[in-house]
Amino acid sequence: NIRETLPCLLPGQHEDVHKAEQRFSKPTGYGMLFTNGTGTGKTFTGLGVIKRFAMQGKKNTLIIVPDDKIAEDWVTSGKALGLDITRLASTKDKGKGIVITTYANMGDNDEIANRKWDLIVPDEAHSLMQSADGTPTSYLQNLRAITHHPDGWVQRFTMQNRDLLAQQ
Repeated sequence: NIRETLPCLLPGQHEDVHKAEQRFSKPTGYGMLFTNGTGTGKTFTGLGVIKRFAMQGKKNTLIIVPDDKIAEDWVTSGKALGLDITRLASTKDKGKGIVITTYANMGDNDEIANRKWDLIVPDEAHSLMQSADGTPTSYLQNLRAITHHPDGWVQRFTMQNRDLLAQQ
């Protein structure tokens, strides 16, 4: 029961966590976008989904945020749900367990393509495609690569084989 396992969440957040679980339980349930208003607790909803995944042994979770301040907020808020969230140390780190990084790190981090993710939670997802000329940002390209998006297969190959490609 979601209410019992996540007593610190509000009723609307329980409903959103339930919706996400229902979506992810389907073979074609590829994702969930929460567009609730500012201040409605989307971070805690995301943490609730992460907690429920972790309770099922699915701890290979990547949280992606715009900046270091927001990352620290997620780490602190995660403690309220008993989640140990660690920051990726560099662009050469794919981490273990539940990890968090910035969009900038993700855009330069090939190592994240070498890990099988159970769940990826991008915060402020509208920031993913904010290049001035409208082309996909490096973080969007890498997100597509690690989520096996049809437009990400070349980027995934590149991320996993950059050293070999550099020798060509």
